[in-house]
Amino acid sequence: MAIFILGEAVKLAQWMFYAIAFSGVLLIGQYDERISPIYLALGIISAFCSGVAYNLVRSLRGKEHPLTVVLHFQFVGAGGRVF
Repeated sequence: MAIFILGEAVKLAQWMFYAIAFSGVLLIGQYDERISPIYLALGIISAFCSGVAYNLVRSLRGKEHPLTVVLHFQFVGAGGRVF
């Protein structure tokens, strides 16, 4: 996600490790019958949204005061729990 949000370059080794990690998540979901596909999808979506949030915080690092960024991050996290 940092590729699109921050314009970072990704090395080939990083792509390989990302593929290995993601395939491990899919393997656990396939071989453990206690994990329903809905919960597997929710876990993947949650990880994606967390990655986007942390990259957005990194993008605001030089533009806003650090306390403002932390305050907004906490408001968004608390607002998601209220609704």
